[in-house]
Amino acid sequence: MHDRRDEAYALCAAIGQQLEFALYQLYERPAIVGDPERLEQCLDMLEADIATLMRRLRARLAARPAVPEARQCHGALPCATLAKRTGSP
Repeated sequence: MHDRRDEAYALCAAIGQQLEFALYQLYERPAIVGDPERLEQCLDMLEADIATLMRRLRARLAARPAVPEARQCHGALPCATLAKRTGSP
């Protein structure tokens, strides 16, 4: 299970790196921004790379084991706090 979690975190980091690279291209390489064709190619590559990473991330998240209902997270409240408020175990 930890391998899937670690891979999901790695995929999220890779998505962030792709976005950071795109920002670098847009702000530090004005030749790309000044050439509409090169800019379009750069954005198309970014879109394809992120779409691939997102598909892999969704597959990893779908493959994780189900969490029993009693142990599911309840949003911003820690489970122990919610249990005290509702009187549930």
